[in-house]
Formats: sequence, C-alpha cells, structure tokens
Amino acid sequence: GKIVDASLGACQYYGYPSSELTAKSIFEINTLSKDEIAAEMQRAKEELKNHFNFRHRLASGEIRDVEVYSNPVHINGEKFLYSVIHDVTDRKLAEASLLKSERLLNATQNLTKVGGWEWDIESQSVYWTEEVYRLHEFDPDEFMQGSKEHIARSLECYTQDDRQVIHDAFQRCVE
Repeated sequence: GKIVDASLGACQYYGYPSSELTAKSIFEINTLSKDEIAAEMQRAKEELKNHFNFRHRLASGEIRDVEVYSNPVHINGEKFLYSVIHDVTDRKLAEASLLKSERLLNATQNLTKVGGWEWDIESQSVYWTEEVYRLHEFDPDEFMQGSKEHIARSLECYTQDDRQVIHDAFQRCVE
C-alpha cells in the first residue's frame, strides 16, 4: 500500500509535495478500512478487477469521490500496482441531484395523476414516465421502451378521433 511514485498532477490534486505523498500509504488517503483496501488491492493484483470507486482524503482534509483504474506492473522483478485516478465528485453530485429531481417529478405526477412522455422523431423512440404506465394500467416490462410496439401501444390509449388529432399535431411538428 506504499505510494512509491506520483505524478505532478497527483501531487497537485492531493495537495502534497512529491516527497510527502510518496512517504504515505494508500491507507492514509483511502477512506475504506485497511482490510477493505487490502482486499481491493489483491483483486487488482490478480487482475480480477481493475475499476474501483473510492473516497479519498486530500491534504486539506476534504473527502472526494474518485474512480480508480488499477493494473499490476512488473518493474525490476517486483510487482506494483499502477493506478490512474479520476475525481468524479461533481459527477456524483449531479447524478444525485438528477435522481432527486426524478423522484420529485414522479411523486408529483403520481399525486396529480399527470404523466409525461417524449417522442424522439428521428430515432422513433418513445419514453414514458412511471405515471403514464400507471394511468393506462400498462406493465413497464410488457414491452421495450422505444420499440415500434411501444409507439403503437401509446396511440391505443386514445380514442380513434383523438388519434387523428395527435397524428395531425405530430405531422405539423415534423413539418
């Protein structure tokens, strides 16, 4: 777990000069327990796994989410792990925010009994929100989102007269 070398970028990211960073072990940076870190390192050494998601501590004490790609390398007869680390904190925060918004949208649609859907004209794919399935009493696993069957089934929800109105409206949009 000893850090034997670090790029300038790693030193800048973690906030340590090279001499300090290479005097540390991964156990001082990774927030997992020593046993968990050792187990993940073993998986990387045995090439059972090379992609990891961890939380790393910077010199400032700040904890950041990182993706680590790690593979064994042999240098002068010794086996080391070479790791490339990407900070994904902002992406994880954005994903969490998006998930929260999606949950709120689904809850709001459920309360108001309003669904939403999207039709991508170029790909001919249709996406329905969860409430549309509930309103029309369709099982989401019944057919694949975006399939021709899905599009045809979408129109079955409307009366014949309404289908023509919808078709005409779509045609105007396409034009």
